[in-house]
Amino acid sequence: MKNSITSNKSIYFVLGIIFIFVAWYVSSLLVNNPGIIPSIEEVFNELGVILNSEATYKILLNTFLKILITILVSFVIALILAVLSLINEKIEYFIRPTIIFFKSVPIVAVVMILLILFFKQNVRYIGTMVAASFVIVPILFEAILVGFKTIDPWIIKSTRLESKTNFFILRKIYIPIAFPNILSGIISSFGLGLKVLVMSEVIMNPNDSIGQLIGLYSSYGELAKVFAYSILLLVIVVIIDYLLKLANKRLN
Repeated sequence: MKNSITSNKSIYFVLGIIFIFVAWYVSSLLVNNPGIIPSIEEVFNELGVILNSEATYKILLNTFLKILITILVSFVIALILAVLSLINEKIEYFIRPTIIFFKSVPIVAVVMILLILFFKQNVRYIGTMVAASFVIVPILFEAILVGFKTIDPWIIKSTRLESKTNFFILRKIYIPIAFPNILSGIISSFGLGLKVLVMSEVIMNPNDSIGQLIGLYSSYGELAKVFAYSILLLVIVVIIDYLLKLANKRLN
């Protein structure tokens, strides 16, 4: 029964992909203007050229290193804020407005301010990472704090008989038990963080970035290349997202 349900989900997923390509094909025929909607054949030809270039893998590695570093730093910040919130409820209420601000502020406005702060070409990549952290930190903070609050207080009390060190309890109890929540937060923040990172790269134009190339080709009207890079990013994000969800399922 379970295999049948899984099989049906896979079929509908594939049908959804087919629908997207059919809609794309029909739209390109109706518009009949590669400067607005390039054909599938043209985009995949450009994708082949991109994949055959060594520079592509260097740029991809550069982009994914930035998002991984951003997630790591954001996790440390979110963990510290969550621990402080857990220690004292007043601190949580004090932190909440900052988290709400991070959630609500328009990212475009943040990027424009960061563009002024990191105006030098060789440090603009830092600005793109800061922009991505504006969406990643709130997600991780909520995931970690919810995970911490679901832990039975009796477990904490019994652990204190072994050690009264808060760091020991955090490392041995809080983080392991809350880890599924933390991993879910990482899964949720990865794709969104990468989108914000690339969007900020388009605006801030740092060297050796996918966003820089997308912005450049978009200004030249070469939308087939823009579509090709977008598809490449989409496929990579879907694969990584699937692997993270699989890991989360195994851990649960």
